[in-house]
Amino acid sequence: MRRTPTHRALPWLVPLAVPLAVPLVPWLGALVQRAYLSPFGVRPALGGDGPGDIQAGLWVLCVFVASALLPVAYLGWMRFLAPSLRVRGPWLSWAPAVTLGIGTGMVFSLLILHTAVSTGAENRALAASGRDIPEYFGVSAEYACVEPTSREAPYYGTPPPPGSPVVIFGQSGDRGEFWDPATKQKTGIRPEDARIRVVPHSDSACGEADR
Repeated sequence: MRRTPTHRALPWLVPLAVPLAVPLVPWLGALVQRAYLSPFGVRPALGGDGPGDIQAGLWVLCVFVASALLPVAYLGWMRFLAPSLRVRGPWLSWAPAVTLGIGTGMVFSLLILHTAVSTGAENRALAASGRDIPEYFGVSAEYACVEPTSREAPYYGTPPPPGSPVVIFGQSGDRGEFWDPATKQKTGIRPEDARIRVVPHSDSACGEADR
């Protein structure tokens, strides 16, 4: 990149890109968590920003930057070796390399989201078989017994089962969202309309939930 406009712009482009990427990291992390929870039909809990989504966002951002720089690095070496190799052509210009790099970065980023969806589907199968769900980039599941405080309590989806635990990922908005391993369906209810007691395993007995 010596003696090129890109070389002259890099000293101020790189410091400028760093603060722009700061708010992008938690947003990318939230995308990964949302993709992971999509097989369960629930959303990430509001205000759940923490090390998990920061780690996921940094992972996506690093993969995107590394993938985007591969064609640029290849072009740089080809330009360096072009005089000795005596090669010429439009493929030695920067525009195709940058375009290919951005496209490659987006493909690998989408692959991470696809992997998150696949992992969520696998963990959903684990929950349905009565096994514990491992944590995934800060998203951890708990088994909980839900006892409605009134027969007229508004449900969103199927009513929570009275005798078996459900999977809960935390409160989202003004309701608690659960996933029932027995019926493989989502349940939602307002927290003030139910008593919730966390239990250690999916086969734990559900008595009266603690107040």
